[in-house]
Amino acid sequence: MSLHYLEKDGDAIKCFDKAIRLEPQHDGAWYNKGTVLLELENYEESLTCFNTSIMINSNCSACWHNKGVLFEELGKNKEAILCFDTSIKLKEEN
Repeated sequence: MSLHYLEKDGDAIKCFDKAIRLEPQHDGAWYNKGTVLLELENYEESLTCFNTSIMINSNCSACWHNKGVLFEELGKNKEAILCFDTSIKLKEEN
């Protein structure tokens, strides 16, 4: 995420892609890539990343939260609320 904070999003995505190639089950790499893509308004690819991260680790409250933000950006409020509710539930359990 350091490259993202330095506004080098293309380089950040390349690093996440390399991490994913080396360890495809690294939910954090999928989550972070999705977060950068969300900020770049690349919603389709971002959703794929969040879904993959959730498939690997369904207990990631941050993944559910950012997926909710994505749906909110798309005007899909019902889907967003479901994701936010899941995120809150997971935070309470952990």
